[in-house]
Amino acid sequence: MAVENADINTAQTHEMFITIFKKGVHITKANMTCMPSRNTANLSEIEPAILSPLITSAGRFAENYASDLMISWRSFTRRVYDAVDICIEHQGCSPIELIEVFAVRRHGVDHENFVFSRMSHKTTFEEAGYRQVIVLYATVSCDKDCRAVCSFELKDCTDVFWPLTEI
Repeated sequence: MAVENADINTAQTHEMFITIFKKGVHITKANMTCMPSRNTANLSEIEPAILSPLITSAGRFAENYASDLMISWRSFTRRVYDAVDICIEHQGCSPIELIEVFAVRRHGVDHENFVFSRMSHKTTFEEAGYRQVIVLYATVSCDKDCRAVCSFELKDCTDVFWPLTEI
């Protein structure tokens, strides 16, 4: 079935990609802990584990504009830093879930909103031109010492995403 509603809301999109993520094939995991300040959050600790497979995928499947990956990565890192701030400011809050989609096609790497936009105008995964869909799931929580604890997991969700887009 094709994605029929191009106006799908953010909460529905988030939930759908979490469902897709849970069924995906594990690529890698990474964790980091930072002191109670955004200034101490350093994502370079997790970049080798998370960013390297993403760069490899973009280099393998995107013939042009593979650097689009970095735009989505920067957006994701800003969201992680914001979640660290919220978590530290509101100690004891529920874990914050973040999700980022990296859908690789011949001419670039799309994020989840663009994926839905493309899918609303195409009827199948092939017509949308996606070669691989990787989903990055992160949780940010605060430990008993008021440190932000961030967990990241990357999964290849290509085979999970495909049946959702077929007629």
